[in-house]
Amino acid sequence: MALASAAVLWAVTIGIALQAWLGLHETANALSMIVFGLGTTVGPLLACVLVANIGYAWTYTVDVPTFAASLWALFTLFAGPYGQTCPLVSSVLA
Repeated sequence: MALASAAVLWAVTIGIALQAWLGLHETANALSMIVFGLGTTVGPLLACVLVANIGYAWTYTVDVPTFAASLWALFTLFAGPYGQTCPLVSSVLA
């Protein structure tokens, strides 16, 4: 379930980027705020449902691979053309 929501989030992010490149900044901003609002609403709701149905241990077990996938996406997102990292990421990791 978390992987499906992550895939939807990535698809929406691609849509926002396309809209920004096409000059539709207002639409891209609105879509970004919708995704943020849904994430802050649906995320805790999903966590409550999981805790109620499968318990804390399994909920955190589900959270570990999704968090690892987020970290992997963060580090690969800022890869430069020659494998260099973004200066912002380098300064945070230093």
